Amino acid sequence: MRIDVHSHLMLPALEGKAGPYGPSCTVDDNGRIESRLGDVVSWQTSIDLQDKIARDPTRAREHAEDWLRQLSDPAVRLQEMDDKSIDMMGVTIPPLHYLYWADPSVGVPFARAQNEALAEYCQHDPSRLFFVATLPLQDPQASVREIDYAIGELHAKGINVGCTNLGGRELDDPDFFPIYQKMAEFDVPLFIHPFPPTMAGTKRHPLGLDSAVDYISHETTAFATLLYSGVMDMFPDMKVYLTHGGGFVPYQFGRLEAFVGPKAAKAKLPLRDYLPRFYFDLLIHDVRARRFLVEFMGADNLVVGDNYAGMDSADGFGMLAELQLPPDEEQRIAGDNAARLFHLV
Repeated sequence: MRIDVHSHLMLPALEGKAGPYGPSCTVDDNGRIESRLGDVVSWQTSIDLQDKIARDPTRAREHAEDWLRQLSDPAVRLQEMDDKSIDMMGVTIPPLHYLYWADPSVGVPFARAQNEALAEYCQHDPSRLFFVATLPLQDPQASVREIDYAIGELHAKGINVGCTNLGGRELDDPDFFPIYQKMAEFDVPLFIHPFPPTMAGTKRHPLGLDSAVDYISHETTAFATLLYSGVMDMFPDMKVYLTHGGGFVPYQFGRLEAFVGPKAAKAKLPLRDYLPRFYFDLLIHDVRARRFLVEFMGADNLVVGDNYAGMDSADGFGMLAELQLPPDEEQRIAGDNAARLFHLV
C-alpha cells in the first residue's frame, strides 16, 4: 500500500466564509494566483506549475487554473492518484488558512466550515481519501469541542496545527493541555505544519525566504518546545508528525541535546528517548540529506508526505525509490507506518 499523508486543498466553497478575512483566490492572465486572507496577500505556485508556464506562457492562465483544480476537485485528485499508483492520500487545509489571530467569533466557525468541507471532499471516496482537522487555537475550549466534532462525527484522522505563534500561545501553553488530553482519548496524532509568518503580521522577508527558511526553523522550534517543556512526558501516548523532513531536527539534534539545561529541566528523559514518538516525511530535496534522515530516524518513523501539488512538491515515492532501501523498509515508509499512525486499516 502507498499512502501520501501531506497534501493541501484550496476549496472554493470556503471563499468568503471568514468574514472580513475572506478568503479569496484569483488568477490573472500571467498565471499568477493571488490568495488573499484579510490584508495578507500570498502568490501561490508550484515547481510544476512554474515549469509549465515557462514552457508555454501563452496558456499561463489555463495552467494555473488546472493547478487550482488539483487543489479543489476530488475527481482530479483521485485520477492523479490512480496515475501515480497512490492508494490513499491525506488532505489538510492550506497553512494560509489557519487564522489563529482572528477574533473567535470568526475563527471558530471558520475552523468548523473548513473541517466540514474537508470531510465532504473525502466523501467522494472515503476508502482512499482522509483528512486531518484544523482547530481554532485562539479559543482552546472551542478547540476541544471541535475535536469531538471533527473526529467523533466527521471521522478526521488527526489534528493539524501550526508550529509557533498559535493565537498568542506556544505548543507548551497549559491552555492547550485539554486539547492534547482530548486527542489522547481519540488516539490520534498531532500533525504539525508551519505557516508563513507574514500571515500573523510579521514583515515579509525581502528575499522571499518566509517559506523556504522560516518553515524549517519553525518546525525545529515546535519539536524542541514539545521536548524541552515536558509536554511529551505529560502526554506519554502522544505521537507527532512533522512535515518537510522534520525541519533541521535530524541534522542539529546533537545541538538540541548539548543545550539541555535549566530551561529544559522539564524533560524527564534523555531527548533521544522521545524520538520513537515522532514521525517525519521524506520531503527533503537533496538525496544525501534524505539518506541521513533514514539513518537518523529509522524506517519505522518515516512516511511519504510530499506536499502533493504544493509549492515544493516532488514525487514522494520517487524520492523513496531513489534511496534503494531493502524492500521491507521501503514498504514501511511507503504506507505501513502511515496506516498505523493514522489508524487507516
